[in-house]
Amino acid sequence: MAANIKSPPTYVGIVPGGIASISQMASIIKSPPTCVGIVGDGITPISQMASTIKSPSMDVAIVGGGIAGLYTALLLKRENINFHIFEGSGRVGDHIRPHYLNLFNPNDPIKLIDYVLSSDGNDLHINGVKRHGSVDAVTPRSVKWGVPAKYQDQTVKDLMTTAIGSLLDELRRAVENNTFESKFREIAAKYDGESFRAYLMNPENSGYPASVVNFMETVLSQTNNYALSMVEVLMQSYDFSTRDWKTIDQGMNRLPEAMEALIGRDDITYGARVQRLSVIQPDPEVTTMEWPPKVDKEKIMVTTTGYNGALTLFFDKVVMAVPPAALKMLAARPRWSPEKEMAIRSMFIVPLYKMGMRFKRRFWESTSIPGMKPSFGGQSTTDLPIRWIVFPSYGLKVDGTGLKPDDTGVLVVYAWMTDATLWTPLTAVERRSLAIQNLEEVYHGRLDRGETIASLLIETTDAVWAEANSTGDSFALPGQLLDCLDNGRKAEGNIYFAGEHLSYHHTWISGAAESALFVVRDMLGNKKIEPLKDNVFSGHPVSTRMSLPFKFEHADPLLVDADPVEYSHRSRAVPVHLGEDEASRVGPILGCLRSGGGRFHTRVVLEHHA
Repeated sequence: MAANIKSPPTYVGIVPGGIASISQMASIIKSPPTCVGIVGDGITPISQMASTIKSPSMDVAIVGGGIAGLYTALLLKRENINFHIFEGSGRVGDHIRPHYLNLFNPNDPIKLIDYVLSSDGNDLHINGVKRHGSVDAVTPRSVKWGVPAKYQDQTVKDLMTTAIGSLLDELRRAVENNTFESKFREIAAKYDGESFRAYLMNPENSGYPASVVNFMETVLSQTNNYALSMVEVLMQSYDFSTRDWKTIDQGMNRLPEAMEALIGRDDITYGARVQRLSVIQPDPEVTTMEWPPKVDKEKIMVTTTGYNGALTLFFDKVVMAVPPAALKMLAARPRWSPEKEMAIRSMFIVPLYKMGMRFKRRFWESTSIPGMKPSFGGQSTTDLPIRWIVFPSYGLKVDGTGLKPDDTGVLVVYAWMTDATLWTPLTAVERRSLAIQNLEEVYHGRLDRGETIASLLIETTDAVWAEANSTGDSFALPGQLLDCLDNGRKAEGNIYFAGEHLSYHHTWISGAAESALFVVRDMLGNKKIEPLKDNVFSGHPVSTRMSLPFKFEHADPLLVDADPVEYSHRSRAVPVHLGEDEASRVGPILGCLRSGGGRFHTRVVLEHHA
């Protein structure tokens, strides 16, 4: 056999009874195999099984089926590069993890709806004081916050504008001039060495006393968020300064599901957790009669295990599109440069907690209490453990009003940073009980017909991200941002790294897409590779690689027919941002990515629909 084979198979699978090439596996596996690829000259290449598919120049493994991995795959697909995705779970999307408390029709066309970031009926409940309306107008005096006299009547918006308004203007101008990256790095080089708290208290900047900084953090953010890098919080403020927002009706998970359909499920192995990465150096004495086989050029051996069994395959290049926590805990891998290892080890993981609560009626959208306004979307803020109360933007009528008062509805309580950590030790029952008590306090005396939160509640579900393999958000502490970014995304030989944590927009879905674009440009040595655009795959084969005949119907209902515009996604929301002619409707809204442009947030833990 060895004499008849000029080069070894690119992909080799472990099957019962020994080692088999992919072409040999095809006769063993009755359903489409989870292990596919190009084999050597002595065995019929898989690419020849489909006359319309050109033989690619390289074989790429993508580890992780989140947005970074999916976007990488679509970019490679467009460039006609052979790839395969290994996803450790049974679904794509990673942090986009919906939970539907009511059923919906998955065959409904995807459409964008307005996301309401704030509503006149939103409230502030701090220090036992209840205040209605936008948090921007809150002053220390209005919530009994002790600060020096000259700050007592300054609104929190004015305090923040004084501190960073000029820097935000610089970033906006840089986006307009297509110089965002250079301006971002200029600001980061100057300010990344200090926390946002230190920046605010520095006499050379705002010079605010600690009491004022504490007031700002409590009203605008969550506990200890200002301990992050100054540039990190600056970017948070930049993102949230957008006025108009959109979201995907019936759940943000429709985005990764659409990407999955465009990629083709035969190019994804589910339930395949990568356990080992090994670099196999070339050997002139090539043979397939030993394990691991010798190769005529450097290969990356990828070993996965899961409910589909164990697979070991060989690739020319590998993209690790996984969160830093998952990468950090992969023990059987090459030791990389000290700078890379430090970047992986030191990325700061921020805990997240969310609970979805379904009620018998949308009580926040109707009230008979004099002086009270209903909340049609937006969020309320409190210093109680629940911290943020997020109201749904779905089910709102064109005139900005809600559904019928007696329709069931869902709201979400949301905590992160230190506030989220405090929820972790509690049991599910204790967490639900605490959320009910907090909402009872916030809505005391404000419910119609003598109702209580407990009597209105139907069910709850929650997510403690600290207990998940992908954990929470990845942020930078002072002095880490550029160091972790540059060293974290630098390729190690033929192994590349992608994810929202390796972008300028941490925690956003478009940050993941941005990092994928960087990786593909780096891998192919072409900085001019464009982001994905509208209907880029029209007329293209759905799968770049087919090992067994199968039928795939192009998922046209998953394509959104929207006006050309650039979108940014935050949780369930997308701020409409920097209109651009190249807007993408693929998937929907896969691309339209440029420096400082749209941001897709990855922490969509709960998509509650009622």
